[in-house]
Amino acid sequence: MFDIPVVYDGEDLDDVAELLGWSVDELISRHIDATYTVAFTGFAPGFAYMTCDDPAFDVPRRNNPRLRIPAGSVALGGKFGGIYPADSPGGWQLLGRTPLKMWDANRSPAALLALGDRVRFRDMAKGAAVPAQCLQAQGPRPLRAGSAQRVYW
Repeated sequence: MFDIPVVYDGEDLDDVAELLGWSVDELISRHIDATYTVAFTGFAPGFAYMTCDDPAFDVPRRNNPRLRIPAGSVALGGKFGGIYPADSPGGWQLLGRTPLKMWDANRSPAALLALGDRVRFRDMAKGAAVPAQCLQAQGPRPLRAGSAQRVYW
C-alpha cells in the first residue's frame, strides 16, 4: 500500500466538489478515505490509471484540456484517478499535488506505481510530512523484508 501525501489546492477542487454535490471538505475527506488500485499505465511514462473503491468518484474530464499540467498534479478523469508524472497537457480535473516523483529514470524501477499497487492519498495539511526537496533527494524508502506497505512521507 502506498500512502501518497497531497496538498489539496488544485485549480478544479471547487468545481469537482460542486459537480459531486459535496463540500470541498467532504471531497477531500472522501478522497483520503478511498483506496485506489492501479488498473493500467500509459499516456506518459509513470502515469498510473487508478480505479477507486468509492463509486461516487466519477468526474467528467474538462471540456477544454489544459496545455500544461504540472508534474505531481493529483487528478480525476471519468472513473479514474491519476498523478501526472511530468509537465504535460491534459484534461483531467485537478484536486491537488504531491511532492513525490512518479517517474525517475535514476530510480529502479523508474515508475513509482505499477499494475495492482494500492494507493491511499493523505492530506499534508493534517499531518507531518517530509519537505518535497527531501523526498525527491532521498527517493522512496526501501521496503523492510516481508513488508507489504510502502509509506513515502
